Order: sequence, then structure tokens, then C-alpha cells
Amino acid sequence: ESGHFLFRMGSLLFSPVSSLPRELKQFFIGKAAAYPIGSFERWLLQTLVKTIAYYAIELYGGQSVPLRITETKQEPELTNSTLSKQPLRVLIAGQLKSGKSSLVNALSAKLIAPVDVLPLTGALTPYKLNHDHLGEMLIYDSPGYDNENAWYESESDQNLGGFDLILVVCAANQAAREADVKFMTALRAWFDQHLKRRFPPVLAVVTHIDQLRPIREWDPPYDIHSPQNAKAQAIREALDYISSTLDIPANDCIPINLKPKYEYNIDAIWSALVEIQPAIHRAHHLRRLTEGKQREKWALIRKQLEHAGRFAVDQIKKS
Repeated sequence: ESGHFLFRMGSLLFSPVSSLPRELKQFFIGKAAAYPIGSFERWLLQTLVKTIAYYAIELYGGQSVPLRITETKQEPELTNSTLSKQPLRVLIAGQLKSGKSSLVNALSAKLIAPVDVLPLTGALTPYKLNHDHLGEMLIYDSPGYDNENAWYESESDQNLGGFDLILVVCAANQAAREADVKFMTALRAWFDQHLKRRFPPVLAVVTHIDQLRPIREWDPPYDIHSPQNAKAQAIREALDYISSTLDIPANDCIPINLKPKYEYNIDAIWSALVEIQPAIHRAHHLRRLTEGKQREKWALIRKQLEHAGRFAVDQIKKS
């Protein structure tokens, strides 16, 4: 019985034109004769709407797939030009008190106030930013996570797949990295399950480096590639630890200081983004292409159901 039900639902999805009349026929057998013509037509239309709604709920129940279709005479063609006009999406993630909000402020030279867009989750706050080399970007600030609470677990799994670049903010003076490992594991798992998508570039932004020993010393710049003093050596060790723990290349770990009046190395973030720009745009292109195909699929299903409904009504009126 369940196998037959699944077969009927699958047939309705992949071939609604041929399947919907068959399903309607089962509803109509034995009922048409009991209705006058006017009442029969009203009942027919009501049954058609209820049937389509029933199978839509059964097929797609529990999935967060937003369907917003505007009435146009022709669906716009998805082209490389259309894709390139969409802003890049950047997620800023990190543990509680890691310095995420301070990083947002540090990037705010060209940052506009929070924008009223459709965020991937209500937990995220999007900002619009225009960069000379990277173009228009949407910066998504996220709540801090810990071992017990993680915003990306309580929301739809589509959240982690909706970005073209990830900035993981890690406090250098925080030894516990379990929550960051948990986030990176969830991120990699999402893309392992969606092989048509490209894993986005991930940079570890290492904050609070001024709090490393010796704490009272702060005399930048520091040569972390060939450390010449205890402070530079401590920064190097913090970067290596974060790199190995999160499985992020050491060159993608950027040490910065966000303390007001003591800001340091923030320009290195922009330099890194410009350097990995091709990888960011590749991830962006595949994300937009996948989303566009998904919208086209839903639009096609809607049109097929509309045509199937009209076909069924016409056939019944002719009989």
C-alpha cells in the first residue's frame, strides 16, 4: 500500500500531465451522477485544488523551500551576466566574545547600515558593503556559538550552504576550540551532502593577539614567519594551533588586533580576500546557478500542474 502511494506521488511529480487525470478519475468515479451540472463543476474545481494541495503537502512537507513566483509572460534566462550582478555573501562566524562585532565594525569603512534583505535565517544580521575590487557584498553577522548552543543547528540546513566566503573569528587567548571544530564539521558535512556545490573559501581571523604573552608587550609590526621575540613567537604558535585544529591552511589564518586605537593588520584581511577572489567567485557562481535551477524547476512544476488541471477540466467537460 505504501509502495503504491509513493509510486503515485512520484508519477504526479515527474509527469503531472498524464498522472493528474488518472488521479482525478479515481475521485470522480461514482460521484458525478449524484450532482447537477452546476454543482458538479463547483465540486470538480474544489476537488482539483484540494488534490493538488494534498500531494504538494505530502511531497514537500517539512522542507523549507521558499516559493516566490512573479507573474511574468516569460521566465528570465539565467546567464553568467545575471549571476555576476548578485552580491557576494560573506558569513562572519565565531564563538561568544571572539570579536565578531568588532570585526564588522572594522570592516565598516564602506559599510552601510543593516539592510532589509531576506536573510537565510532570522538569527543573521545582513549588512551591505561595496568594495573597489570585490564589488557588492552582503556581510552576515551571526550570533556567537558555544558547545551547547549553535544557531546553525536550530535553523534550516540551507543556512550553511548560502555563502560564498566564511570568516571564522577565533580569539587567540581562547584555548578551547571545540565549538569552532563543531562549526567546521557541520559546514564540511553540508557540502559533502551537496556535491554540486563548491566548498567556499574559509579564512580564520585570529583576534585578541595583544592578549598573548607577554601581555604587556605590544609593539607591532610582528614578523610571524620568522619570529624574533616572544610576542611574535606566541602569535605564530596560536596560528599554528588554530590551523591544525580547524584544518585550515596556516596561510589562511590572519592575526589582527581590533582593540580601539590599537588596530593592527586589518588590511591583511582585504588583501587576502582580493588574492582568493577567483575562488570566492567560483563558489558564488555555483551557488547562484544551483539556486536558479531550483527556481526554474519549481516554476516548471507549477506550469505543468496548471496545464494538467486545465487539461483535466477540458477532458471532463467534453465527456
